[in-house]
Amino acid sequence: MRDSLSIELHLPDDMPPVFLTNCDDDPVINPRNSYLLDSVLTARRLPHTFQRYRTGGHGFGVDSLKAGPEAIGWKVAFLKWLGNLSYTNPGTVL
Repeated sequence: MRDSLSIELHLPDDMPPVFLTNCDDDPVINPRNSYLLDSVLTARRLPHTFQRYRTGGHGFGVDSLKAGPEAIGWKVAFLKWLGNLSYTNPGTVL
């Protein structure tokens, strides 16, 4: 059952670019999951970026009051990443 729900085991070769972000103090989702996914995306040379924040907890992306001073910048980082996407070489890690 665990393997069937583990995204890192089911990434297609034509995976669209991934913006991955997490906070190390997330009490709901183990931050190791993001590190594992980043590792697999990197090893398979699938386009992605990984933004890591020490604090912000769970749900920082939808509640700016929870994000705190470090993770509050995730939206700016996302928009910059989105603006820099290139489809000319889909195997490039952004």
